[in-house]
Amino acid sequence: MPGSVDEEINELKKILESDPNNVDAHIRLAIDYGIKGQYDDSIKEFSEAIRLDPDNADAHFNLGLTLDMNDRMDEAIEEYKKAKSLDPEHIGARLNLANAYVIKGLLDDALPEFSELLKIKDDIPEAYVSFGIALYYAGYPDDSIEVYKKAIEIDPDFYEAHILLAGIHAERDELDNAIKEYNQAIRCQPESYEPYYNLGVVYAHKGEMNEAIEQYRLAIDHDPGSLEAHYNLGTLLLGKNELEDAIKEFKTAIWLDSAFPDAHNKLGIAYHRLGMLDKSIEEFNEAIKLAPEYEIAYNNLGMVYFDMGRYDKAIVNFEKALDIDSKFLDAQNNLKIALDKKRLEE
Repeated sequence: MPGSVDEEINELKKILESDPNNVDAHIRLAIDYGIKGQYDDSIKEFSEAIRLDPDNADAHFNLGLTLDMNDRMDEAIEEYKKAKSLDPEHIGARLNLANAYVIKGLLDDALPEFSELLKIKDDIPEAYVSFGIALYYAGYPDDSIEVYKKAIEIDPDFYEAHILLAGIHAERDELDNAIKEYNQAIRCQPESYEPYYNLGVVYAHKGEMNEAIEQYRLAIDHDPGSLEAHYNLGTLLLGKNELEDAIKEFKTAIWLDSAFPDAHNKLGIAYHRLGMLDKSIEEFNEAIKLAPEYEIAYNNLGMVYFDMGRYDKAIVNFEKALDIDSKFLDAQNNLKIALDKKRLEE
C-alpha cells in the first residue's frame, strides 16, 4: 500500500503504462490528482475513464464534482445528469445536481430534484438543509422551517440547520424561537462566532440591551476581528452612556476599517458627550469626507459648533444636512434654534 498520494500516483502511472485501459486505475489517479489540487489532470483522467467506460456513473459523478470545484458549473450539471441517468439512485449525483441548480438560481429545477432524492433516501440531513435553502429562496419559508426541523430531527447536532432555522425565526420577529435555535447552534459548535453575534442582534431587537451587550462581547471573544460586533457593541454602550467603553469599541472598529463612516460618526458623538469637542469635530469631518451625503454627520457637526457658540458654522452644517434631506426633522429644528440664537446675538 503506497504511503503517500505522490507514491500512489507513481504506482498508478506504472499500472497504466502496462494496462492503459484500466478504468479503475484512471479513476483512482483522477481522485489523487484532485486531492493534490491538480484539477486539469484530474479532469483528464476522469474523462479517459468515461471514454473507456461511458456507462460508469461514478466516473461521471466524480468528473462533475471536479468541474464543480473549478466553477465549471454548467459542465458539472451535465455530468451529474449523466450519472443520475445511468444510476437513478445515485445519491451524490442527485444531491449535487440539486445544489448546482440552487447555485445557478434554477429553483424550479432544484425543488423536484430534492423531492425525488428524499423519496429515495429520507435520512440525509444535509439534503434537508439544502432543500430548505431552496424552498426559502423560492418563497416558501414555512416549508423551509419544516424541512430544517426534519434535518434537526435526524441530527440534533446539525449546526447549520439550527443557524438557518434561527435566521428565519429572526426575520419573522419570532425572537424567542430564534434565541432558542441560536443557543442550540452554540451547543453544537461553542467556538463558532456567528450564533453569539446573531444573539446580540436579536436581544437588541427585543430591547434586552444588557443581554445583547454580553452576546456581542462573547462574539468578539470568538472573533476579535469582527468589525460589526465591535461597532454594534459600541452603539449599545453609547446608548447606555458608557462613553469610555463605547469609544474603545468605535476606535477598534475604525482600526479594522478606517473607511467606516458610521464608526467615525458614533465616535464623534461619544467625544461630544464627553466635552472633547475638537476630537468630535475631527471625527464628524472624517465621516463626511468618507460619505459626502451623510446628513446625520452634518447635523451632528452642527450641534458641536452650536454648543461652542459658533452659530454661523452650526447653521452652515444644518443647512448642508437639509440640502441632502429636506425632511430631516432634527436638522430643521436645530437650524431654527441656531438662527434664533444668531438673531439674539445681533
